[in-house]
Parts: sequence; structure tokens; C-alpha cells
Amino acid sequence: MSENRPKPIKVFGRSHYACTRCKISKIKCSGERPACSNCKTVNRGSECIYPTKDRKVVVMESDLNRLYARVNQVEMLLKQDKKATSSISNSIDGLKHSSESAIQKRAPLTGVSSYQEANSFGENFLIPDYQNEKFPSGHYDYMQYQMPPQQYTLSLIDTVYRTYSSEFYLLDLPVLLNIVDTCYRFYADLETARRQNSPTLPQPPSQVSLCYLFIIMAFGEQLLNIVRPPTNVPPNDIAHTVPGMRNYLLASSLFPLNHEIVDLQFIQSALLLALYLANLNRYNTVYNYFAVAVRSAIANGYHRQQERPAELDPEEYKVYRIREEKTKLLWWTVFVIDVGWAAKMNMPVHLDYTDTDVDLPCENTFDIGDPFDRVILENNVHLAKYVAKYIRLIYGPNIRTFSLNYINTDKFNQSLLIKNITGCLNELLTNFEELILEQYRNANLIQKAGRVVANLFLRYHQLLILITRPLLSLVFNSQSSSIIENPKQVETAISKGIEAASATTELLLRLYEYNRLFLSGFFDSQHLFSAILIHIMAAFTGRRFELLDAGIALLKFMASQGNVNAQNCMNKLFVVNQILTKIDEVDFELNLEAQIQDYVTVKEINTFSDLPYYNSFSSSVSRCYQKEGGKGFIEMNLFDAEGELANPSMKNLSENTQELICDVISKIQAWDNFRGLPISIYGTERTRKYLRKQ
Repeated sequence: MSENRPKPIKVFGRSHYACTRCKISKIKCSGERPACSNCKTVNRGSECIYPTKDRKVVVMESDLNRLYARVNQVEMLLKQDKKATSSISNSIDGLKHSSESAIQKRAPLTGVSSYQEANSFGENFLIPDYQNEKFPSGHYDYMQYQMPPQQYTLSLIDTVYRTYSSEFYLLDLPVLLNIVDTCYRFYADLETARRQNSPTLPQPPSQVSLCYLFIIMAFGEQLLNIVRPPTNVPPNDIAHTVPGMRNYLLASSLFPLNHEIVDLQFIQSALLLALYLANLNRYNTVYNYFAVAVRSAIANGYHRQQERPAELDPEEYKVYRIREEKTKLLWWTVFVIDVGWAAKMNMPVHLDYTDTDVDLPCENTFDIGDPFDRVILENNVHLAKYVAKYIRLIYGPNIRTFSLNYINTDKFNQSLLIKNITGCLNELLTNFEELILEQYRNANLIQKAGRVVANLFLRYHQLLILITRPLLSLVFNSQSSSIIENPKQVETAISKGIEAASATTELLLRLYEYNRLFLSGFFDSQHLFSAILIHIMAAFTGRRFELLDAGIALLKFMASQGNVNAQNCMNKLFVVNQILTKIDEVDFELNLEAQIQDYVTVKEINTFSDLPYYNSFSSSVSRCYQKEGGKGFIEMNLFDAEGELANPSMKNLSENTQELICDVISKIQAWDNFRGLPISIYGTERTRKYLRKQ
């Protein structure tokens, strides 16, 4: 409070007063403290006491008004605390009364009604959320001086809505627009109150609503890759250079983790906070935010079928069904996004698909007045359940527990892993590609309105890469025949993985060409990097992929545009190139100087007729390879019937070169996971050394 004390303009009165002894004796007092000279002379210093007298002080009226406002604010807080204390006291009194009644009635412990009656105070006993949450006072200044014009805010909301409204249920537009109106009215009232030195300030919107608004604004600026001109922000501040950072910092400080009553906005805010940070490679923080969203949804029972209340009138039934539909769509949004990130982190998913019984997005639908694409969400749900299953089977740590008595040899584990990979691939092709993706066989993946179908294909290709990537280790080891039971099946799986990598690169190049690429996006850069790694590993077989150079050029361009993940990926590619220069028998280096302009020229789109037709199923991807037999597989010819290497140039590689190539591939495979355990087809390092000696 010392900084709020008004500084006096002028002080009237003596510089000092006489002590009581000198005043009674009517002698002149020196005014020294703690004892005057007279009292010291007669050794009566302990009796030297000075009286306290008020002096006249002149202060500014504005300072007094500010103090009055502060007093009023403190009094309001005291009243709120008094109400909270009264509420808690009443709850405690209710507890005593209920307990005494229960004792007097001597109800048996099995009596449900008596138990519920004795504990009916439970929810009222909790401190309400509005008393847990104190609006940070420093945010008032931000709201008054740095809030953008309302039209700018609406444009950011429109950007996020057009990007995600048809794929994930992250924005409830009517509710969000109401929050915008409420916020800007609050800003206007706040400005008026401050201009008039009003002792009371307007009531701000809830923390959850403000967090929801500001993180959407942050995400919108990130999607547009723009930094709003700062107001009263130091030029060296990070918020000056990172798109959306100022709005994110405000949203994260407003996110109420101690919020007991969780609503849809709370979960949507957690998802948006995580998605914003994913584009900045904040892996652990992203995982934590997703965990909050998942557990909050589970705690509210969103993953389970809820029993509908009986005897609702038509209006109540409509309100209930709208909320039920929104809850369902949000739950499956949480499920799909969390599974995707868990796969990236090489971590187990928080909840398995089989632990849910809530309706799928297209089951028992109810019109909520929102043009949400339930079909694309349901297709993503089906893909996500395969992602969770296959990551556990292929990359899970418990592969030893699949045999009887839990005692396996390394050879058994390796053979089992190959069977899991080929089995997962066949199941995915049969149950997802042929059943789910068939409806998009003739669809144009380059759309003017959005990228929902293109994103589905990118996720599908990424899963194919994750499934088949471990098999590439087999290609460069002469002892592969000892663990391969069906060489042709393994070769077909490898070919499918390379085809998926080629389709991913081609699709991302097309999206860039027609201005549909998210330049700062984590997932676009990560899908591209995964495809590049597959092409690098496959290039050791002697094949060359033109799409490899084009993919590196696009990744390099994304890095130059501030994409943090792309910058990290480019650093890894520089390391790969340094290793390649040390392998004399391999005539292969990465073209890290490639420029995207050498491969793609960005085109302007004015009408729907300007959009080209592109689909991964029908495209020949001529810059990559020539399909044979119309089956969509690359004929690699890697193994003979006995599982031995069929390529003479690969068979003639020295043992040292084979070890270097295996080490490079092992390093590359580990790079595509964040702090996850890299998978090796040969199991442990001890097993690999043993196989080399054979």
C-alpha cells in the first residue's frame, strides 16, 4: 500500500515539539531523540517522552479519490469473503444437523436414502469457482490499451473457424460471438470508469470465456503467420516476433486449472492452447494440455452414453439434445487429437476406443445449427482407433509378454514384430482404405473451402509410414533371412510405406502450390519430414526419388518462414549429410541447397475453376516412380525367395558399410519420435552385435 499513499504538497506545523518534562518545567527543549539534552544532563533520559500531534497536510483531490476507490474495492472484497464464510458456516451447520439427525434416526449403513441425506451438503460445501478465481489485475491494463479493434478480432475468429470448423469441434460460433460482444462492452465500460475515476469497476467476463477468446485470437494470428503491431511493448520482447504470442500468454494466464465445474469452453480452450504450442514444438506442455482436456472430458462422463431425463417438455428436450450433441462432437474431437499426439510422442493413449460407448459422430444426430462435417470426424475416429492399436503392437514396450510364460528369444520377438507389422498393414488396407477411403477415391484433395479431406489422407499416409518403417532395417543386413518367413510380404509392406511417403510429399507440394499449406504448422512439417526420412532410407537401395529433393526444398522454405519444427528437422538433415560423406561405398548425398522455386510455383486462385484435380489414388506421381500392374505398389525386388538380398550392389557392401547404414537408419528412425523409444527390427544392441558375428 505504500505506493498508493498520496504525496503531500505542503506540510504545516513545527519541525519538532518539546518533550513532556521540558514542557512541564517550561524550559527550552533541544528536541533530540530518543532523549533531549536536558533529560540527559539530569540522567532522566528514560522519562523523555514526546507527545504525538497531528500536522496539517495538503494533498491532491485526485489522490484522495483514488484512495476512496481503493477503500470501496477492499470493502467489496470483504463483503464477498463474508458471504463465502457465511456459506461455509451454513454448510458446516448443515453437516452437524444432518449428522445429528442420522444418529437420532439410527439408520442402518445400507440405507441409501439416509446416506444421501446425510451427505446432501457435499457440493454446497465446496468453495464456488467464482471465489476460487481472482481476475488478475494486470490484465485490466492490457484490455484497456492493447486490445485490437473488434473487426480484427472477428477476422481472426473467422480464420480459425474456416480452418477447423468442419474437421474438429473446437469453435462454438454463436457462443463465441456472444463472448466477443460481452468483452468489448466490458472494455468500453472499463474505459469510462477509469476516465471518470469511478470507485467501482465493471464486472469482467469469466476467466474461461476470456481464455477461450484470446487463445482463438492467438491461433488465428499463427494460422495467418502475422504479428499484430505492438502497443507499449519493448522491441526485444518475444511477443513482438512470434505470431499470436501476446494473446497466448494472456490466455494461458487466464486458464483456470482450479476450475471445478468444467464446461465445453474449458476443454476447447485446453485443446486450442495445446495446438498453438504444438506449432512451437513445446512437446511436454502440449501433452499436459491434452491430458487436461481428456481427463476433464472423462471426469464429466463425455465418453459414456448418458441416460436421458424422462418427461421433458419440447423446449427442455431441445436444449438437452443440443448439449448432448455438442458434448458428443467435442469428445470425439478430444479422442482423435490426443491419439494423434500420443502416436507422435510414442506414448500410450489416455483412453482406448473400446472403453467408450458414446454414439459416434454420425449416430443419432441432432441439428445444432452448425455446418459441422460429422462424416469427416467419424472417419478420423476410425483412423485414430487403428493408430492407437498399431502403435501399441509395433512400438509398445511389452512385446515380450505375447508368448507363453513370458519367456521369449530375441529371434521370436523379431519374428513376432514382423508378423505384427504385416498383419496391421493388411488389416488397415482392408478395413480402412477399402471401406472408409473408398468414398474419396474421386474427390479433389485441393479444395477452396478447406483441407479436411487432405488432412485425412495425410494422417492415413503417416500411419502407413509408422507401420512399415521398421522393416527398412531388414534391407541392409545379410542375416535377414533368419527372421523373414515371407520375404514377398515384407517387400510389399516396404513398397507401401515408400508409396505413402511419396504421396505425402506430392500432396504437400500441391497444397503449397495452391496456397493451402500451413507454413507454421507442426503437423504439415512433421508429415513432410517423415516422408523425407523414408525416401532417404530407401535411397540406400540404389533408387533415387526426385520427390526427395523437392520435399527437402519445401521443408527448407517452411524453416525460413519461422516454422520451429522445420528448423529442427533441417538441422537433423545436415547431420545425415555429414554421415553420408563418410560412407565411401554409397554415392549418395542430400541436396540441402535446393530451392522450392525450382520445383513449384505458387499460383493464385480466383475461382473454383482454377483449382486443379489431385487425388492420391488416381495420381501417377510421375516424378517419383512408375507404378506397375495398376496395383499402386513399387516393385523394389529387394529379396529373393529365400529372403536373401537380391540386389547385387547391396550384397557386395562391406560389413563396415552395412553397419554404418544400419546405424544411420537407426538414428533416423529415432528422430521421428520425440523422446520415445526407437524400434529396431533386431531388438537390443546385444542382439545386433550377435547377428553381425554370425
